Amino acid sequence: MQLTADMVMDIDAILAVAQGEGGSALYEHEVYGILRTIGLGVPRHHFVRKVEEVTAETLADLGRNVMVKIVSPEWGTIMKL
Repeated sequence: MQLTADMVMDIDAILAVAQGEGGSALYEHEVYGILRTIGLGVPRHHFVRKVEEVTAETLADLGRNVMVKIVSPEWGTIMKL
């Protein structure tokens, strides 16, 4: 597979946001963004930063059965306590 200039630009943007947020690793939704950019299928998902972002519309897009996954940079610290 040959990456187009647009694909590389989109992937660079995802990586820049992750790095700008102080990340040293990618979160699952960021990896999904890269995989989708290169044309691979990814599961339906919706990343929210605040509970207020969860609306009937965002939930409707996911279907009837939903799994919630907590993404938190503090999780490792919490687990060590």
